[in-house]
Amino acid sequence: AEVGAFEPLNLENMDEGRFRRLRANQLPVVREIDLHGFLVDEAQRYLQDLIDERANRRAEIWTVIHGKGRETTAPLKLAIWALLQRHPAITALAPVIDARGEVGAPAAQIKRRRPLATPVRAGWA
Repeated sequence: AEVGAFEPLNLENMDEGRFRRLRANQLPVVREIDLHGFLVDEAQRYLQDLIDERANRRAEIWTVIHGKGRETTAPLKLAIWALLQRHPAITALAPVIDARGEVGAPAAQIKRRRPLATPVRAGWA
């Protein structure tokens, strides 16, 4: 098994039962993002934009496929995990582990996006 640096993280005290289901890959995935073929900086910008521009009304589980890489030092894998670990919209993170014990993607819980306040026009109260 290669989990090592890719350990599950409960960043904002997610309910333990839900966190256990996230770690077991038992929560429904709302969005799957495949970053195969991206250069590291392109993948980081693309994923950052997707998270920042999300429109979810409740917490969602996203799977971010970075590929297994050839080793635990695979640059894309490390960069994606680092971005997800520090992004303020990510509340929990867990590796998706295949039958061989390899990690090709994390499952991340994304906070709900609070809608921006709608400005009130003058005379429309």
